[in-house]
Amino acid sequence: MTDAWTRTTLAEFSTNFAKWLRGSVRVKDDRAIDAADIDGNNLVLFGDPGSKRVIARVLAKLPLR
Repeated sequence: MTDAWTRTTLAEFSTNFAKWLRGSVRVKDDRAIDAADIDGNNLVLFGDPGSKRVIARVLAKLPLR
């Protein structure tokens, strides 16, 4: 159930991104993201620190409380 919802949400996000921002969404496994990806791209991260390593790694550096 969660997998189906996730895939549907990603498809909808990708469609809207292409429509409104005139670009395509690149999807990359969080285990494959490196420092160059973080430094050279705008990332949209889905998940939480418990499920995604990148979120856990960068959370302390974000202006969130």
